[in-house]
Amino acid sequence: MNFKILFSFLLLAIFSGTVSAQRQPIEVNQFYFSQSVLDPISESIKVKRNADSHYSVNIQIIRPNATAWTSPNVKYNVEVDAFVKKNNSNTLLSIRTSEIKFTASDFASGTFVSALKTSQLLIPKNYIDESGGEIIVKWRYYKENYPSPYNQNGWSDWYTVDGNYPLKLEAIPGTIAGPNQICDQGTYTITNYGDVTLRNAANIATVNRIQGTSQFTVSRIGNGSGKIQLVTKPWGDAAETVKEIIVGTPLPRFKGDYAPQLDYGQTYTFVIESDLPSDILDIEKLGMANIVFTRLDNNRFTIKTPPKPSSGTPVAPVYIFSIKARTINGVCGNSEYITKNFRVGSLN
Repeated sequence: MNFKILFSFLLLAIFSGTVSAQRQPIEVNQFYFSQSVLDPISESIKVKRNADSHYSVNIQIIRPNATAWTSPNVKYNVEVDAFVKKNNSNTLLSIRTSEIKFTASDFASGTFVSALKTSQLLIPKNYIDESGGEIIVKWRYYKENYPSPYNQNGWSDWYTVDGNYPLKLEAIPGTIAGPNQICDQGTYTITNYGDVTLRNAANIATVNRIQGTSQFTVSRIGNGSGKIQLVTKPWGDAAETVKEIIVGTPLPRFKGDYAPQLDYGQTYTFVIESDLPSDILDIEKLGMANIVFTRLDNNRFTIKTPPKPSSGTPVAPVYIFSIKARTINGVCGNSEYITKNFRVGSLN
């Protein structure tokens, strides 16, 4: 049998046995796993570290493509078993969760030469260690009314599917230790790292490994500021680890999408956000004394607009004012101001 990666319309499979020259009248032709259990680096089947490992497998058997083998008098009783073997042991442990059997009724019709079933496997928690292991698949069949030269009724020997199904413990996620905020540069210790990158860091920061160590420096670019992410993706299938870092003192921001056009005679509540709970916000109103600005707390304020002009007013007044805000941070200093313009009344 030649084992190769098999992409099926119904199931993306990672291992598939394909018979090149049939040696037994009944053989396991395919035994394959979902692609989701494949370690893409080692092309091994992933085994959980601290839990039972469950697998769904598709199993296909074949019989000779000859009229004598499709006769209703030929009985089919085929048993398939799957075993796990540690690399440092010769012991085989059966891992099927229920019997895997094929009979004549499993063939789609009397003339089909193959039959397919889905079954479940289970590798117990902590059975496979760092040395790894493999899954071994065996089958046997009971001969009854078989054509010559297999016309002696009784069980065949157990046969082993060619090829191997290597096992590997799933990768360990990385860890990142270091400061939550940097003003210019910070050092981070990363364990079990593969690729180490920054996200949302364009024109804000760069990352570089300290040669010969598992430490990385994140360095600020000029006056760049913002919330970035330091990301490590270990080799193998482990999930990525992400650490958020505040660089410098980021600009505050209005929460929500506030329209610049306001109505007469209304009171509006606005919220401005910052990145750290310790940040103090400096918020000011610029222009138009008849626009009432009231600070509610560190992040919230209200704007009360003048009453609507009477219908006899020949030209309705237009009020234009601005709100500016900055973050006052004791660690890295103050941010730049942000400014948002508002208008009460129509310019038309």
